[in-house]
Amino acid sequence: MKIFTSVLLLFVSVITFGQSPLADKIRQLENAGEQPTYFAPCIATGTNIAAHDAYAEERLYFTVDPAQLQAMINARAPFVELTMPGLYDTYTLQLFPSSIFADGFQLTGPNGVLPYDPYATSVAYRGIIKGDDASLVAVSVFADHIEGVISSPAKGNVVFAPVKDAGIHVLYDDRSLLLNNPIECAAQDPEQMEWKRSETEAKGGALDPCVKVYIEADYEMFEDEGGATQAADYIVSFFNVVSTLYFNESITTVISEIFVWNEPDPYPTGSSFDAL
Repeated sequence: MKIFTSVLLLFVSVITFGQSPLADKIRQLENAGEQPTYFAPCIATGTNIAAHDAYAEERLYFTVDPAQLQAMINARAPFVELTMPGLYDTYTLQLFPSSIFADGFQLTGPNGVLPYDPYATSVAYRGIIKGDDASLVAVSVFADHIEGVISSPAKGNVVFAPVKDAGIHVLYDDRSLLLNNPIECAAQDPEQMEWKRSETEAKGGALDPCVKVYIEADYEMFEDEGGATQAADYIVSFFNVVSTLYFNESITTVISEIFVWNEPDPYPTGSSFDAL
């Protein structure tokens, strides 16, 4: 089930805990007297999907209030306290907006620019668990769903996302996953690599401190997600997690363009290496 693998893939296990830029930002907002806007769009249910027993032992299902999700999108508040159910207790998350789009960002396809305005249809946040300065949180909010990750040294890594075509969401502890999900890099590096300094570096000039990322989605993702907009939303949610991890290392990353193949792509399908 993609729900138990996709979000987790980017929540890599290289997180280091301690006082962080995320916690520093929250302290700055509090010290400046910024009052948080409160939201609680998630409602725990007694639902259980037996088919998921093979994927994760510790999980919780919840529904969302679309009106509150839309209110979060409309408000785009500079400081948010989000309450949501957890496996063992309730989370109070302190969040601030994620800046994940470069100036001039656009969604494109084989035939040019596609209509897509992420500022009108979604909002991305990052931050910490209230009272836990060593934690890390990334949350992406859309009109009909919410997804992200919550991580702390004490409580481990929790992932939440919608269950496809089920009308509910699932939250699970990655330590309870029963899936065998080996990660293998199919890219081959040449035996000898020559690094050439750029003209800017050679002159001692400053490099752009913001890393701009181009992301391409194949036709399979277009079909799986149900369209170019849905594929872009999926990528944006993923990237919010990735950019939050980098933010916590004082590295800024933004998306410059998302390209979605909305017609059959030219990539071989035999293996990742063939596609690369």
